[in-house]
Amino acid sequence: MFSARSATEEITRRDDVIAISRFARRPGYFTRSVAGALSTSVLLLPLSGCGDGDGPTRGSSGRPSHAQSPVVVNKQPDGLIVSLPKLESLIDKSVPKELKGALFNRDTFADARDRQNFSWDIFDSTHSRSLEVTVRRNPTVASARKKVRYAETEIANDHLRRPLNAFDSGPAHRVPGVADECVAFDVASINSVNGVAGDVNYYTQRGRYLECRVANVDISVEWIGLNYSKPWSRTIGSGLDRASADQVTQAVVRSIAAVLA
Repeated sequence: MFSARSATEEITRRDDVIAISRFARRPGYFTRSVAGALSTSVLLLPLSGCGDGDGPTRGSSGRPSHAQSPVVVNKQPDGLIVSLPKLESLIDKSVPKELKGALFNRDTFADARDRQNFSWDIFDSTHSRSLEVTVRRNPTVASARKKVRYAETEIANDHLRRPLNAFDSGPAHRVPGVADECVAFDVASINSVNGVAGDVNYYTQRGRYLECRVANVDISVEWIGLNYSKPWSRTIGSGLDRASADQVTQAVVRSIAAVLA
């Protein structure tokens, strides 16, 4: 993520990835380039609502355009995905309607063929919502599986205690039928500054984290929020309920998996 709330990001090196996260043990992997030529086949999937999602615009409140165009997935004969298609408009169609008018950010620094990151944030008088989606192409299926195992063993069941930007997560459980493999768990962002310019209030948001794999691509979705007990009471209220949060995170992954599979 590259929004204002990333000021407290911590950077750690772990083997073959560079993890950039708002909280310790929160993944934001930059996959290294794969050396050598790749033989590819091209799969064209004509879907509506897929625009030019990897343009340079970031930090605007507008929604991506929905010009109709095909989604192109480059694959090797064995099914290994060689490059990511443009996913922004596709993902945007699966996000909750309550994010209409939200502050939207995309990562324009990474190579979109290997990594795409999008976030939506809204903070108003009655509630806050934050959705972050990261899609990463890995050089092998094994390395993508490693990302899922990392989320399951390191990000889940973690309790980072500090006055600001604390992080808490529950135990992981497998989620069948969404992608090749998935794990999900509860998450909480505690006493964090939101990413909306001009609003420096602290929020404790709670929701769900879903980590999935499709072939050699891993997908991370975090959906958190807070429903205030009364208008503008940002420190008191309830987080997202598990069932509805699962519906949101799984809908996002399914929209991506339908194209990549």
